[in-house]
Amino acid sequence: MTSRLLAGAALLALAACAPAPESAARMVPDPGGFRPLFDGKTLTGWRGEEGLWRVENGTIIGATPVPLPENTYLRYNGTFGDFEVRLQYRMSTEIANTGLQYRSRPLARNSFDMAGYQANIVTKHADRSFAMLFEEHGRDTMVTYGENARIVADPGAQRGFRVIVEDCVNTRQAIMAAQRPYPEWNDLVVIAHGNHLIHAINGVVTLQVVDDDPRAPASGQFGLQIHRDLAMSSEFRNIAVRELNAMPDLAGRFVTDPRPTTPDGKCL
Repeated sequence: MTSRLLAGAALLALAACAPAPESAARMVPDPGGFRPLFDGKTLTGWRGEEGLWRVENGTIIGATPVPLPENTYLRYNGTFGDFEVRLQYRMSTEIANTGLQYRSRPLARNSFDMAGYQANIVTKHADRSFAMLFEEHGRDTMVTYGENARIVADPGAQRGFRVIVEDCVNTRQAIMAAQRPYPEWNDLVVIAHGNHLIHAINGVVTLQVVDDDPRAPASGQFGLQIHRDLAMSSEFRNIAVRELNAMPDLAGRFVTDPRPTTPDGKCL
């Protein structure tokens, strides 16, 4: 089966396989052209709140023994527009909430806070917010996992936009099953080209979006999050990016199992 993307986006054959997460092991290798954003030894190129971020054994660790009053980020000092970014993550506490900020900017009032897109990373306790697309200090919750959606401006809507769910890229069960438990590592891929966004965990597409809202950020920085109100620890490694001049060929690289929404427009 070939997945169908939104009208106006390139038609991509993401995969021709069932939604079983183990199918990801049969995907073709990632393409070349990536450059590292983390040297595996130091936080050179990154900026974060002192005492919360450190490097051990080739890994960035973001940890706090006590809940923080506000979200805080380790921010990479570079700006990216169209790109494919990948990293590995794991969470060593039973409950954790982190994420990859992209096309984001630091807030003037607090240089350790950021506004922009976030690929949300949480432990499996957080069903609704698992692997969602969020916009920090912006449009808030945007697209939840499993959805193939288009975002359009709507001045009459409560938040000024509407989400039109066209269909579902995978079952939610398959997406949640794809995330590996600690101490295993998880692979996150985010692709952003123009207004087209794709997220995948361990080779399984979690969502894809066309953001037609004029407020959509077109470029910005990357950041790693420690969420407020939680004592938690998360780890990141092998962070790399390649800049894109066109939407990449994704055929055979990811697992999808396209299916229609429920009558009320939901993905299950």
